[in-house]
Amino acid sequence: MDVLIVIGTTSSLVYGIILIMIGYRKVDMLSPDFHMMVHTHVHNFETSAFIICVVLMGKFIETFSKMKTVDKLSELASLKVTKANLVLQKNPSKINLNCKHKETLVELLEIKDYVLV
Repeated sequence: MDVLIVIGTTSSLVYGIILIMIGYRKVDMLSPDFHMMVHTHVHNFETSAFIICVVLMGKFIETFSKMKTVDKLSELASLKVTKANLVLQKNPSKINLNCKHKETLVELLEIKDYVLV
């Protein structure tokens, strides 16, 4: 992508310089036609500057959005559950919200453990 931008801006700049050189050779510098000829080719320099500005603005927006994404992902990672309410009763048919439970770390839970959510 950067190579394409360099080629585009350089070719636009070189094309503008070439057109001005051709304009210098064809028309006398004191005549009003000279100023008209030079002003018609000025947009080539503006094109290369505009392309560079657009690319820099895009890179700025990309960097800003990446920073915001990293911040939001770190906030999301900090919301991880660390503790759970392990039900002490082993009979699944008698489990309700009033049954005995204890708070344990999530890493200590095993398969077939019952937890209150």
